[in-house]
Amino acid sequence: MGTPIRMNSTVTVRPDQVEAFRQVAKDFAARVEAEDHDTLSYAYFENEDGTEFRILEVHKDEAAIRTHLEHAAPHTRRFIKASEKTVIEVCGPLKGELRKEIESWGAAIYRPVAGFTR
Repeated sequence: MGTPIRMNSTVTVRPDQVEAFRQVAKDFAARVEAEDHDTLSYAYFENEDGTEFRILEVHKDEAAIRTHLEHAAPHTRRFIKASEKTVIEVCGPLKGELRKEIESWGAAIYRPVAGFTR
């Protein structure tokens, strides 16, 4: 396997939208598990009061991210409605149009230097 690509997002959710965001998270995580076969890991975590969520993703490669983003489109509106702020970090070898698209979101992109995945 090549170098997997990791995406870590921190989403600040409006207090009146916490339950709605939890439901979006559950719906989307189930869909990712069922349909995005090259997404190796996908998980949501929340802070104590539920107003900040972390989304930790590991994708096999760029093609896996493209598939994931295509499937994400229908959920994006619900996601945005519930959130105030999103910070995205991508760790891995991104190139070309996909890199440009993800950079256009304001994401920080980090290239691999050293390490391994088993």
